[in-house]
Amino acid sequence: MPEDPSIQEQPEQATTAGPPTVDIGWGDVTLEEPPALLDVAVRLTPRQVASNDEAAALARGAAALFLCWPPKKRWPAPRPKPWVPGEHIGEYGQAVYAGLRAATKSRCPKTKLHVMLYRALTWTFDSGMTEEELREARNFSEGQGEE
Repeated sequence: MPEDPSIQEQPEQATTAGPPTVDIGWGDVTLEEPPALLDVAVRLTPRQVASNDEAAALARGAAALFLCWPPKKRWPAPRPKPWVPGEHIGEYGQAVYAGLRAATKSRCPKTKLHVMLYRALTWTFDSGMTEEELREARNFSEGQGEE
């Protein structure tokens, strides 16, 4: 999965730097706090992580982007219906991604869109965590590849 270089360079600032800014073709937009339970819903399963399931990550990133998008800012595609806890986030995100990709195709290259989706997904994970929790999660993730 491609990684957003700005997140890699500044890992300790995930919670202190505030919400990320994204640009999907219409200028910078600062994301809002994720709605309750979204961080749980967008988590990838261990199998998806192990298989490097980029489609699952992008679908969840699209859901995260839309659900953290400021309501007063213009969404570049037809607005998806609201997400409700219990609804399959992958299917919801797939629909969001399809509409978003069609609407941004001429203004935002696919690779840039994917970086913005990963930025939103990372924000969803990190926004509710303390610096200590982020550090522990990173240390755990780094240790997983040492077996």
